[in-house]
Amino acid sequence: MQRAGSLIRKLKLPAGSDNPENRAKAAWKLAAGAKIERYTLAAALVRNTLIIEVGDMIWQRQLFALRH
Repeated sequence: MQRAGSLIRKLKLPAGSDNPENRAKAAWKLAAGAKIERYTLAAALVRNTLIIEVGDMIWQRQLFALRH
């Protein structure tokens, strides 16, 4: 996985999408990759932390280990 900050510059977001939450959600799709993104949902941006929802505890543990 790549850092979201480096990916945001590469995103081709529509004009006017300067909302930090929208940028973070869009960056998640690139940062996580196709396999991980399929099982997750970028839910919200809370105090500069992107909240990711998953379907089960196994995915939660895996993503928690990769959080840094």
